[in-house]
Amino acid sequence: VGESDGGGGNPEGIAESSLVKKVNAYPNPADENVRLSYTLQESNRITVNLINVDGKQVRTRQEGLQTPGSHNVDFNVESLSAGTYFYQIRTEEGRQTGQVVVE
Repeated sequence: VGESDGGGGNPEGIAESSLVKKVNAYPNPADENVRLSYTLQESNRITVNLINVDGKQVRTRQEGLQTPGSHNVDFNVESLSAGTYFYQIRTEEGRQTGQVVVE
C-alpha cells in the first residue's frame, strides 16, 4: 500500500517523470508522520507536495538539486484532517504521484 508506479490519470497534462522510481509512502495510513521514499535516476531539482482532495497544497518541501540514488522526504501530518491526500514528486521533466491516507 502506498507504492506508486506512476499509474493513474494526468489531468493537468504534465508528463509523468521517468526519473523517479520505486516511490513508497509509509506508514500508510499515517497519523503523525509519513515518509516518502524514492529513487532518482539522475540529478534533478525536486519539489515534493502533499495535496488534499480539493487540489490544495497542504505541505510543500523544496528539496533542491538531488543526486541519483535513494532519497526520503518526511511530512508531519498530525494537524491534517483525516482523509485521502495525494503526494506529488516533481522534477524538471514531470512528476510522480500517488496517495496516502491520514487517520
